[in-house]
Amino acid sequence: MFKKLKHFIWHRQQTETYCKTYCCGIRIRKKKELRPYYDRKFSELGNIIRQNQTAIIQQISELSAEIQTQFYTIQNKYTELCRHFDINSNDLLLKSSELLNKTDWYQQQTKQYFNELNFADLLHDTTIQSPWLRDKSFSLFGWAANYSFIYTLCRILDKVRPTDILEMGLGQTTRLTSQYIAYNRNDAHLTVCEHNADWIDIYKKDLPNTDNIDLHHFNLEYFEYEGQQNDKYAGLLEYIGKQKFDLIIVDGPVGGGKNLPRSNILDLIRNNNLADDFIIIFDDAERNGEKTTISFTHNLLTEKAVNFMTYERNGLKRQHIITSISRDFTRYL
Repeated sequence: MFKKLKHFIWHRQQTETYCKTYCCGIRIRKKKELRPYYDRKFSELGNIIRQNQTAIIQQISELSAEIQTQFYTIQNKYTELCRHFDINSNDLLLKSSELLNKTDWYQQQTKQYFNELNFADLLHDTTIQSPWLRDKSFSLFGWAANYSFIYTLCRILDKVRPTDILEMGLGQTTRLTSQYIAYNRNDAHLTVCEHNADWIDIYKKDLPNTDNIDLHHFNLEYFEYEGQQNDKYAGLLEYIGKQKFDLIIVDGPVGGGKNLPRSNILDLIRNNNLADDFIIIFDDAERNGEKTTISFTHNLLTEKAVNFMTYERNGLKRQHIITSISRDFTRYL
């Protein structure tokens, strides 16, 4: 279309130049004769432009409609993709969090089993030539004491040589403490507290027959703490009076599922039953209830201006040890 227009304009310019130069006399006549021709050509050109303009507009309109359709399609796919990504990303984050939690749990379990096996090896190696630990048939599983507990207690008995021991909770540790007392019958005394009479009957026949071991049955008394029922040995203070202990084992009564278990230790501290040089061993220190009792013990010792140190042993279970300053060296045993 534009090529025709350009050719037409050029042809007109050439014609006008020719008429002006060589046909001056008849220029007016020529222009009059050529006007209908040019008018017709301009009319044809105008029609061509209008026809092509309509086609172009139509093509532009169709292309615009197609672009708009494609845009809406892309927009819908983008929205769907974003929604799908959000769902998948949330699901992925949830699964990732669960996986991390499981990984942490398995790592903790692996570490606990490794520590437990290490304490088992240590117990074996350090008691091979023990003069007083003859019976090593411990059953360390379930709710019973574990290897980190038995090893720690064994080393304290062997190196500290306590003379007055209070053991709250009869069990596997009693197999250890009773043999220590039997060997040092002239220098040490053991008081064992237990509320389960059947349990006492089972264990009593296996304990050494010596007057230095006092295995006593206590009933339980119940109290409420923060809306939850707890228990402790009834009449313990009346039974032991003003006797002072340099080793107290806190492993009874049963503490699981309670929010202030084994609180007799608090009564003993208030009653001044701790020797100047002392060690307190809490078993099951990983549980929330025992953590509360341990925290109260710390606070009570601080209130009574008793200087103390703490450390922990970790195997399949955890033990929290509180000592006087003079017994802090036991953390290195």
